[in-house]
Amino acid sequence: MRVRWRLWLPGLAASVATFAVFAVPPAAGQSGVPLDMQDVDTGSRPGVAFTVTAPRELVGVDLGEDHFSVFENGTERAVRVSRVSSDALEVVLVIDTSGSMQGAPMAAAKGAAIDFISSMPRGTRVGVVGFGTEPKVARPLSTDTEALIAAVQGLDATGETALYDAVITVTEELAAEANPDARRVVIVLSDGGDTASVRTLDEAVGLIGGVKTGFYAVALATAESDLGALGRMATATGGRVVAASEPSEIAAVYEDIASQLVNQYRLSYRSDTEGTATIQVTLAAEGITATVAEQVDLGFIAETESPRADAPSAPAAYTAPGPSFLAARWTLLAGVIPMGMALFVVGWLTTSHREPKRRRLARELGSALGGEARSVFTGMTDRATALADRMLSQNDERAGRLNAKLEQAGLAVRPGEFIVFSLAVVAGGTGVVLLMLGPAMAVGAVTVLGIGIWQGLNHMQRRRQRALADQLGDTLQLLAGSLRAGHGLIQALDQVTREAESPTAEEFHRVIVEARLGRDLSDALSAMAKRAGNEDVEWVVQAIRIHREVGGDLSEILDRVGETIRDRNRVRGQIRSLTAEGRLSGIILMALPFLVGGWMYLTNRPYIMELFTRPAGRVILAVGAVLMTMGAAVMKRLVKPEF
Repeated sequence: MRVRWRLWLPGLAASVATFAVFAVPPAAGQSGVPLDMQDVDTGSRPGVAFTVTAPRELVGVDLGEDHFSVFENGTERAVRVSRVSSDALEVVLVIDTSGSMQGAPMAAAKGAAIDFISSMPRGTRVGVVGFGTEPKVARPLSTDTEALIAAVQGLDATGETALYDAVITVTEELAAEANPDARRVVIVLSDGGDTASVRTLDEAVGLIGGVKTGFYAVALATAESDLGALGRMATATGGRVVAASEPSEIAAVYEDIASQLVNQYRLSYRSDTEGTATIQVTLAAEGITATVAEQVDLGFIAETESPRADAPSAPAAYTAPGPSFLAARWTLLAGVIPMGMALFVVGWLTTSHREPKRRRLARELGSALGGEARSVFTGMTDRATALADRMLSQNDERAGRLNAKLEQAGLAVRPGEFIVFSLAVVAGGTGVVLLMLGPAMAVGAVTVLGIGIWQGLNHMQRRRQRALADQLGDTLQLLAGSLRAGHGLIQALDQVTREAESPTAEEFHRVIVEARLGRDLSDALSAMAKRAGNEDVEWVVQAIRIHREVGGDLSEILDRVGETIRDRNRVRGQIRSLTAEGRLSGIILMALPFLVGGWMYLTNRPYIMELFTRPAGRVILAVGAVLMTMGAAVMKRLVKPEF
């Protein structure tokens, strides 16, 4: 089936843009795992500080400024990073000991709490509080691990649930502590709603919200779970609620919380924004990329305030055009994907049938069998195609080369249509890269897409010519057999068009059509040999031309030529088989530097940019490019047979 390319131009361009949205990461990196932001401090404006919790996979990794990127309304800011020390960490484990926790839930809670206590760094103060009908402090804040484990083991599940009283008790105990610099965290485990508290939920929320305390609620899912109450407490403290559907999941939740508590970093930067701003933080280290974005009210900068001497200065950075929400990845996905799908469906519905034979021949040969073949789409696409045709007509040699290449690739498309298609793909892909990565990468995208389209055309041309060469031996055998059966040359060629495979059948069919329209058969065959770009096809055409001039047994000549061609193809096949591993290794080795360089540019940009900003780095790149070019040329020469 021949495809009417002008019908596909909008759909293909939108599809390329959609693919770029998926394939190209956003400016701040793609989010592989979640990153938690908390304790945002804007009191020392223009300074802004906040705490982020790195993923558990990065526990033990020393992270610094090179691993974090901070964007404020799309503008990158210079950031200072310091690890939050665990020396002043204080954790209170509040465990539900009501009667509903009897059995497996209580055993799982005790095991998870003991593992949590054992995983805390030395010097961390941990407290244990159980609550049934009333709260009970099993062990005050202490660094004695053995005593804490014994306190956990002594908890018994009985009575009702006094959740609110337990939270208030813990809050009052923490408020009475004399260490204002301590980093305090409350972890509450409960499997049901409050049934026995003397105090109310509002009192509990008000008290815990007034104390600078981190809050985690582990909700063991049951029919009596009260996620609403736990959620209000988490909202008041900036904490979160984690649900465990089975008792066996409690240990994993506690382990995750423990890894977060010892893997926190304090980030600070200088801001010149007033009012609400979107702060996006990206962490990239050890092959892991995590990101978080939050809307923060930064307030206003006092006019008398002067910059601090130790505050880092923000480097000049590219600000994404338009409102900040346009830079969000979901906005591009929500807009580009439906557009691409709609245009693709329209193109498919309008081209999913076989084109009438008369119109196809009219377009291929440029004749007027049924009137000039016209595109379904008019307007802008037609005007753009006509403009491209006029520009190409000013240089007949260049237009002829492009038209010949399109014919050799088997594309039923005019040079002007191909130019419009290429420009549509480049414009769509470059526009997406411009929005996602900025102007510098957009310039590179123009080059990559332009070269990629041209190389794709070259690949289609070589593949079709290779297929013609591989089928030539069988084609000559079929042609010779038809001649021996008494058919004339035209009838033998027509037999090939009916029984040979594509693209041989298409090429010989074109020869017959041209001959029937008045072109000399020898000229039609010579044109086919030129499109094939193969020396063997030229031999066959020369043999037929000589036979037409001097006579003789053409079938015997074709048999001998076919036998020689089949032997040559057999040698080529053996060479391709023997060199397949080496050629694949060469392709991998040639692509590896570009793939690694691109990945490092996305994950550790300052490191890779040393190659482009320093003279020694540019020399290394130039030498590497020359050596890679020489290596590719040598490898290609080694596997190219000559007869």
